Amino acid sequence: MARPRTGTVVWDGDHYKARIRKPDGTRPWYHFKPGLSKDEATQLAADLAVRLWDAEGMRAPKRRAREKETPTRPEEATTSTGETLNTWVDRWVKDRKARGLGCAGGDHGRYRKWIEPSLGGKLVVDVERADIEAWVEETDAKVQDGELHWKTAQNNWGVLSKMMRDSCGSKTRALRVRTDNPCAGVAPPDRGGKRGKQYLYPAEFLQFVASEEVPLVWRRIVALNVYLYARPGELRVLRMDRDINIDQATVNIKHAWDAKAKVEKSTKTEQTRRFTVEPELMPLLCALHAESGGTGIVIQLPSDRDLSRGLRHWLRKAGITRAELFKGDDASLPMRFYDLRATGITWMAIRGDEMRKIKFRAGHEEYSTTEIYIREAEVLRDGFGQVFPPLPESLLTPKNPSGLVLDWSSAALSGRNDCGEGGIRTLGRLLTYARLASGYLRPLGHLS
Repeated sequence: MARPRTGTVVWDGDHYKARIRKPDGTRPWYHFKPGLSKDEATQLAADLAVRLWDAEGMRAPKRRAREKETPTRPEEATTSTGETLNTWVDRWVKDRKARGLGCAGGDHGRYRKWIEPSLGGKLVVDVERADIEAWVEETDAKVQDGELHWKTAQNNWGVLSKMMRDSCGSKTRALRVRTDNPCAGVAPPDRGGKRGKQYLYPAEFLQFVASEEVPLVWRRIVALNVYLYARPGELRVLRMDRDINIDQATVNIKHAWDAKAKVEKSTKTEQTRRFTVEPELMPLLCALHAESGGTGIVIQLPSDRDLSRGLRHWLRKAGITRAELFKGDDASLPMRFYDLRATGITWMAIRGDEMRKIKFRAGHEEYSTTEIYIREAEVLRDGFGQVFPPLPESLLTPKNPSGLVLDWSSAALSGRNDCGEGGIRTLGRLLTYARLASGYLRPLGHLS
């Protein structure tokens, strides 16, 4: 008498695995966690077989007396419905990295810190709607207790819901190990109030770019970012010979730096933005073009970790004291390097540029994003000051009578004191140059 199909259970190094025929005729392997006995693995295989066929409203077929083995396709052999969520996520992240998705590493980190402790040990096919709802309740409690910011909770939910969606509908068939999405219909964690961005007033901007207490490279960085309204990753790879047309006074923003993959990529919205440069910026671009010989990176940026804190450090050095620029609260963020872009976009709105023009130059996908700046401008316009003012002459020519060409990337860009041994040697060389090129390196006085 034929018996119900329970699959073929075999030992695989340090754990058992089973091959079970699915309703669609495929026969993937299901890997079980180490530590199970043969009897436990056999029983788990039988339970999986029942669940797989019940999910399709069908009964598992009887085992034929003699069944010829058929080779499995590679994508079937790696499908592991019996694996834990942790193991499945490892495959999911690997697949996303192979497809060039730069967010894969960050998503994995969010999973490990915020999702794995609650769900990681469960079989991926056993994660139910109730488990997802319990995770949301736990996350809301962490937000209320101040352990987690609501925006982080929203980002974590994005990772979890994306995982579960792919577990039943991924483009990669080997990742489809479920027939349903347990996140479907579940309310996400609560949202809080969105904190406002900072921006510089024209008077503060001019005070900064004219200050002799700020290194020339930092003053130029700020001017370029405000007048080009570029994202930091876009400014980092902007090339004089590829993206700047001095004769036509245009800029072409079509590349960005992927900090995780360490490669150039397309812009965030995958849009190429070619537009006329603000007239007041052209003297600086011409000066940079002459200094570089018309080739190479337009401006060397400090490391990503030094962008925001370096900016706030040099704002203080320039004598800018507006408190909200340096300390955030529940309603607003402190000044970040990214807010230089927001400054330029806000200035366009203050000037009264058409929404369509602002949207294109800023590279926004939706008009709703541009409308945020328009509404802010309507409140601020009176008494705001002249936007995109002419740049000071001191920004165009470095004070370097000795003709020395110096690399500012190690110490001056970061605004840090903890240089380390190598940094101290660099500092010594820079201070020697300072005596030779009186006035040019005076902003480095804070390092001595």
